[in-house]
Amino acid sequence: MPYYPPISAGVWQDLTLLNSWVNFGDPVAPIGCCVDSLQTVWMRGLGVGTIATDSVICVLPIEFRPAYRKVFAVVTGLLGYGDSFGRIDVSADGSVILLSGQAGFVSLDNVAFKAGS
Repeated sequence: MPYYPPISAGVWQDLTLLNSWVNFGDPVAPIGCCVDSLQTVWMRGLGVGTIATDSVICVLPIEFRPAYRKVFAVVTGLLGYGDSFGRIDVSADGSVILLSGQAGFVSLDNVAFKAGS
């Protein structure tokens, strides 16, 4: 039976938010990312802001960036009025871009990809 070493979790790094985006606050984690021992980048957090076409929410550090643009479905919504799906792109320059969704908030929980791929 092959041996698979345990996956070690990385240290979460809070990200600087841009274009009037802010963190939702307690009890939700701030927008951030970490990379594990398998080079999987994990994102988390709930951001509040105005959803506009090509709105850059934050920029990932160099070691967390993908080699090519990644596209993700995320949960967006207007607080108190229900949730919907939106689209987040993570570009090779590290920009985390909200391309569509319902105005109000966006969740980056469960956004994951391989660094450098």
